[in-house]
Amino acid sequence: MPGDKYEAVSVDNGYNKYMMLKIRSVKRSDFGSYKCVAKNSLGETDGVIKLDGKFLVILSLSAFRSL
Repeated sequence: MPGDKYEAVSVDNGYNKYMMLKIRSVKRSDFGSYKCVAKNSLGETDGVIKLDGKFLVILSLSAFRSL
């Protein structure tokens, strides 16, 4: 995970461990699927989450007045 764009955070809560992926300054190129894999002496498990969204373009009124 390059630079400061992504941060993997883990939180321990008793016997449970929670993982979180923080994505800073989300862009359209960040949309897609992310997979988390956990392994220990008892086995392995994984989970997939899909990140999608919409971008809004905001124009100022002055842009319309100049047309």
